[in-house]
Amino acid sequence: MEKVDVDDDYVQKLESKLSSVKRSGGGREPNAKQIIQDVADLRKFQIASLLDSNSTTQIEPVESEVLSYNYLERKIAPQKVALTKEELALLVDNDSLASKTAAECTVQSKEA
Repeated sequence: MEKVDVDDDYVQKLESKLSSVKRSGGGREPNAKQIIQDVADLRKFQIASLLDSNSTTQIEPVESEVLSYNYLERKIAPQKVALTKEELALLVDNDSLASKTAAECTVQSKEA
């Protein structure tokens, strides 16, 4: 292993910075009151930045169109009747369980 020439002036500056950090308490663990105060300050800052921001992104309410169905359909099989258009949308296009059961059904029908 080679010995590297070190600038003594640079080492002294680093040691003085280290001693100043140790004296200022930068190495101490924060106490509970300090943590609570820091969290409160951060909360105030976040609220102020939200209020001052120029963003206009707002969630607009979705107006659902109510679908009308036969009274008997709703009473006999309510699980098959959608109340809104959102309920008609497919939730999962690539349902692995459904495709697996469909494949098993086709295999069983070919065997029979």
